[in-house]
Amino acid sequence: MLVNFIVLILITYLGYVFAKFDRFKDETEKALNRYLYYIALPSLIFIKTISIDIRTLNLDFLFLNIIPIVSTQFIIFLCYKTGLLTSLFARTLIIISTLGNTVYLGFPVISLIVGESYVSFAALSSSIQNITVFSLGTILINLIEKETQNIKIFEKIIKNPLIISSFTGLLFSIFSIKLPFLIIKPLEEIGKTTFGLSLFTLGMSIQGRKIAGINFKEIFISFMLKMLILPLISILMVFIFDMNEKSHFVSVINYTMPNAVACYAVTYEMKLNYEFTSKSIFFTTILYLIFFLIYSNILFKIF
Repeated sequence: MLVNFIVLILITYLGYVFAKFDRFKDETEKALNRYLYYIALPSLIFIKTISIDIRTLNLDFLFLNIIPIVSTQFIIFLCYKTGLLTSLFARTLIIISTLGNTVYLGFPVISLIVGESYVSFAALSSSIQNITVFSLGTILINLIEKETQNIKIFEKIIKNPLIISSFTGLLFSIFSIKLPFLIIKPLEEIGKTTFGLSLFTLGMSIQGRKIAGINFKEIFISFMLKMLILPLISILMVFIFDMNEKSHFVSVINYTMPNAVACYAVTYEMKLNYEFTSKSIFFTTILYLIFFLIYSNILFKIF
């Protein structure tokens, strides 16, 4: 486990150092993100998803990837209704406290500590979680704000290449559709570039992030919801319903991920507190790198 932790930190740190000396850091990061988002990650997700044995997917897996998110979002909504949270902060938390970095960080972590063969379950888990975050999240945000235009955000999520690749791969798996070697092989090779490049790009994104004027009370609330309460609900479900499959393990790992880098773009589009989101991404990511060994050891004891 210590070796995995060192690998995770080293590749992320290399990205951080590279960005520090790259005069065109923003352009480089954008180019790498485009490649990952539109080519490498969809290729990896598709290849891994078509290899899923559909018989292993059950209601336990589905509920485990939905109920913790629904529970956390309702906790935030109730806190707003009782006056504990302001409107803007509550609407922002509904997204960032449930949208984890399951792709850029989750896939590499799962590949390291569980095995590359389980990335397929991670892809499916991530898609279910993301759809849940944005479907219910958009409804709750509109209930708070009493607006309707944010429903367009959900339309964008449905068109997300990562989600499309997951569903397409799942359809291929269900109907046992076989692709020729000349298509499979290039997709496999492209998918292999995801692991190191995701961590490297994550390191680049951390470098230079502004943290001035931070509200530590708000950061603490965000951290508690995303990295303690959300994973805790999923772990309680595992105990109560005796979920002991590796696919369940993967789902819980996804819940331990820090804020997704995509949270910034989403909260910006939805006119939420994107400046706070930027700070939350930075702190939860740094804290995750510190808590990685703790999370891993706890989950291995559970499973």
